[in-house]
Amino acid sequence: MMDIENELFELYMEVKKVKKFKSMFLDSPFIKKERAQEKNKIYLLLFCKLISCLVLYILCWFFLDKYLYENKLPYTVLLLASFFTFCFLTGLSVNQASTKFALLAGFREFHLLKKKVVYEAFEKRLRSRNFTVNQIEKYLLPYLKSQNEDRL
Repeated sequence: MMDIENELFELYMEVKKVKKFKSMFLDSPFIKKERAQEKNKIYLLLFCKLISCLVLYILCWFFLDKYLYENKLPYTVLLLASFFTFCFLTGLSVNQASTKFALLAGFREFHLLKKKVVYEAFEKRLRSRNFTVNQIEKYLLPYLKSQNEDRL
């Protein structure tokens, strides 16, 4: 009899380890070493975009504070608008960088890359434990089904 809880926890930890920021973006074992310079270029471009967005937000805040401080309503509205613009531009920059990162690894979109990496970690873990088809059908699948019934 296998300890289902322990096996599933180890499987979960393996997948969680692969999904971490360090594993996906910094280590990125799925990107060939010849393309490491391109990966660093993506990081540098993202860093420059984020810094420029932050500088623009600070400048906007400074000018609003200097010229509109007495008028509370326009000051507040413009300050909120500049904050949401900063958040939008930051999100857009991160999205573009992750898409370029996925293209570098040979995928159209980042979620496809992430799905493949997670699937490979899952498959590697199953192979390394040498589960038989009978064990998977008899223990793992029913347990997973019972744990996820509320999500159906």
